[in-house]
Amino acid sequence: MAAQATTPTRLALGVVTYNSPPAQLQRLVRSIGMAADRLAPLGCDAALVSIDCGDPAVWPAVPIPHRRLSPQGNLGFGGGMNRLMAEAFADDPVGWFLCVNPDGVLHRDLLAELLRFAARYPDSLIEARQFPEEYPKSYDPASGLTLWASGACLLIPRRIWEGIGGFDDNIFMFMEDVDYSWRARGAGFTVRVAPRALFGHSVLDRAPDLQIEA
Repeated sequence: MAAQATTPTRLALGVVTYNSPPAQLQRLVRSIGMAADRLAPLGCDAALVSIDCGDPAVWPAVPIPHRRLSPQGNLGFGGGMNRLMAEAFADDPVGWFLCVNPDGVLHRDLLAELLRFAARYPDSLIEARQFPEEYPKSYDPASGLTLWASGACLLIPRRIWEGIGGFDDNIFMFMEDVDYSWRARGAGFTVRVAPRALFGHSVLDRAPDLQIEA
């Protein structure tokens, strides 16, 4: 008799930190708690998995299960997320992995809205809509179809991870999400924006970072 597939009941959130200020993580955790509270009617819960690529992060008490992986040096965004995805999807109930930038905040309806959207489009990478600034790219307002998705708040279903793996470890930072989107589309998946899933991520007021610009 063939083994029955496990019904996914868990959403794993992955956070890669690099010298993230404690106040930033406190703000993020508060938003995660409020958003996770909205998942029960969907028969789903949430867990957090994180890895430090810089100094050890000072996390506040997290209201959902939180697993911290041992540091492995500065792996970059994609490399760090790959370690987190492998850890998360090793847990059979996990059906989805959400990349989350530590400098953002989740709207209280974000997680539930992403899963509702994923139920309609199970073969899609799904990007949350960022505010107050959106990326200057187009997407269909009805279907959400777009050419590529930002990794700042990106839902990756298990079936896509099993089909194409994670990000390219050779891309240390920036454009790994564009590459991943094109690989997903090349494998027959689609890429979408969920317009009602809101992720607060202000980038226009950032001071220049010489380490990033170098």
